[in-house]
Amino acid sequence: MAKGFAIAAFVFVLLSFPVPIFGNYMTLGALVLVTIAAWNGDTAWTIAVTVISGVKLFLMSPTWHLAMFGGAYMKAVDQAVGPNQNLGPVGQTLSQNATNQMVSANHVALFVTLALLAAPIAVMFFKQNKASSGTPVDPSQFEIG
Repeated sequence: MAKGFAIAAFVFVLLSFPVPIFGNYMTLGALVLVTIAAWNGDTAWTIAVTVISGVKLFLMSPTWHLAMFGGAYMKAVDQAVGPNQNLGPVGQTLSQNATNQMVSANHVALFVTLALLAAPIAVMFFKQNKASSGTPVDPSQFEIG
């Protein structure tokens, strides 16, 4: 079952490369599938799909890059250029609020991306450590005093 989820995730990632915008969401879906595969014990496919997904999202997808960091670019331009004088005081305030909301939306996109990239590796790491311990721990050996 783990191999099935992992291979499906790999196919999903490969199919997401030529798709412009929806492909990024396909990549996030592949990360969910590979997390399930890691939970079921797969390691090789988990690492491969996670690395390929990271490369795709951070290096080969300008639309996702703008989704994660576009608000920071917009805020930097606003600070460099200054407020737009044509908007008037109310328009300037609304523009600043829109910029701040865009920055916080970008933080959400970045957080979700990083969480989904870390999830398969974390699941794989914790499942392996749990399986390698083997013997139950006696809680009395940790008593203080």
